[in-house]
Amino acid sequence: SNAFIDLRGQLTISGGTFSISGGSGIAYLGYIDAATLTMSGGILDFCSQGILVPDMFDFTENITGGTIRTVGSLIVERTDFIPVNNSFEFYGSADAELSLMPGSSLFNVVCNKFAQREGEASLIAADRNGHSREIQRSNALTCSSALELNGSLIIQRGIFNVNGQYLQISQDMIVNSSLSMLNEGSITIEGEVLWNGTA
Repeated sequence: SNAFIDLRGQLTISGGTFSISGGSGIAYLGYIDAATLTMSGGILDFCSQGILVPDMFDFTENITGGTIRTVGSLIVERTDFIPVNNSFEFYGSADAELSLMPGSSLFNVVCNKFAQREGEASLIAADRNGHSREIQRSNALTCSSALELNGSLIIQRGIFNVNGQYLQISQDMIVNSSLSMLNEGSITIEGEVLWNGTA
């Protein structure tokens, strides 16, 4: 599809799987029209694009459960995006970015980056200004801001790159793959550390 796949209305998910595929670039949660995402269970799967939560449009988030999956990045430009009892899962081989504005937080983050036959991002990423770039594929999820998690960080597959950022994790950190801290940065963990991977 040559169009963008944005949320421009109300979407409610309480169970099952809601898959969104196609699109020309990152999907906006809220674009021009007022939008609401209510989620208490189930799976919302962005099979082809990443997710951007802009602060310039009217968007209401009421996420109290379920899993949101994406093959791309999650960029939150709002300061009031605080899903609870929910997981964000990053999958596929395309390198992705995780960025939150101060004041916003996530609950669980699952890094599940690996090559697979289905659920891969497109080869080229395009923005709304007509610029495009090739997507790199090293199975990496990279923090580009400080990250506050009210739940756990689970590195199941691929590389989770702290990238010199500060991470605050209220529950556990589970490493079954690779954690990269090549630059200065820190992780504060209030729960347990379960380590079966590499650093």
